[in-house]
Amino acid sequence: MAKPVEALSDTGPSTPGTRNMIVLRCDVCDIEFLVDEKIRRLLADADPWPECIFGHPLTVVRDPEEAVPIKRNERRSALNDQLILERLDRIEEKLDAMAEQPEKKEYYSTAEVAEMLGKRPYTVREWCRLCRIDARKREVGRGDAEEWEISHEELERYRNHGLLPIPTKY
Repeated sequence: MAKPVEALSDTGPSTPGTRNMIVLRCDVCDIEFLVDEKIRRLLADADPWPECIFGHPLTVVRDPEEAVPIKRNERRSALNDQLILERLDRIEEKLDAMAEQPEKKEYYSTAEVAEMLGKRPYTVREWCRLCRIDARKREVGRGDAEEWEISHEELERYRNHGLLPIPTKY
């Protein structure tokens, strides 16, 4: 069915309706190209020989009637399977990276924020007390015990813009 590359140099009889067309086929990708007489002459002199979009060599099928029509779901080849597997691997890596990230909460304690930022809890408590980050007190346990809590939005603001300026007293 497929002819060698030398088939480009000989001229065969013109088939009515095809105007001396030939088909170039990539057997790896199952892609076919319909080529006219003028392009055929250019390809005969081409060096290096034309390749498909994935770099595989093309073979010549003389008559367009000899070309086998390929159904859409039959176009998968080993190369396509490899590309799909590589893409799935990248997706799995991204999912694994997302799973390793700490869960986003609405509010964090000073200890959690300190761990995320690589600071000491005392430092984060002082930032809260001095209004260097926007935080509020919440009740914990029994009695009047309270601890600072920092919102997720404030944590992101700190990561992007840093500490708030020291408030001035009037």
